[in-house]
Amino acid sequence: PARPATSRVRAVPAVLVAAALVLAGCTGEPEPMPTPTVSPEPSPTPFRTAAPSGDGALVIGTLLPTAGDTAGVAAAQIAAVETAVRELNEGGGVLDQPVTVIHRDSGAEPGDRLTASVADLVARGVDVVIGPTTGPLVEQALPLLAEAGVALISTGATGSAERAADAAGLFARVVPGDAAQGQALAGAAIAAGAETVAVVASDDAYGTD
Repeated sequence: PARPATSRVRAVPAVLVAAALVLAGCTGEPEPMPTPTVSPEPSPTPFRTAAPSGDGALVIGTLLPTAGDTAGVAAAQIAAVETAVRELNEGGGVLDQPVTVIHRDSGAEPGDRLTASVADLVARGVDVVIGPTTGPLVEQALPLLAEAGVALISTGATGSAERAADAAGLFARVVPGDAAQGQALAGAAIAAGAETVAVVASDDAYGTD
């Protein structure tokens, strides 16, 4: 049977070496061995670092509903932020500066309260805002904070509308979006062998997502 192509390729250098040795023996003079040419490795591209800006002190703002049906959830999130800031400061802070946190009420629904709270946080020089918890509140807060160059990290918004509203690229969230959750649930249903699935959802953008 024919040898694999790899075997034939490997045999070629051995034949050439043997022929070179025979020729060297006939002339009585050793043939110089070829020196392999090694291309120099390209120089690594240096990392680009952004020029530092600001005053060097991290100021965090929270924008959570401190009244209404979700006030209990907001209180737990505020306590979590306070704990994180305390641990950071006990470890020396950030850039050797203590971290400051300022809490403001977002209101339970979009409106003037949220607008006033965002304006107050911006005036106090916050670098990042944690909250709000719902999509409509995030959609109102995003353009206001983007105008000031302040990043927003939502603790509960999962819809696609707030991602679409993030023209400045300053939005992040700590929970998966509805689309990702839907894919995970669908995968779990298929893996379980489900043949019929019923979906109960609100008749709005959130339910559609």
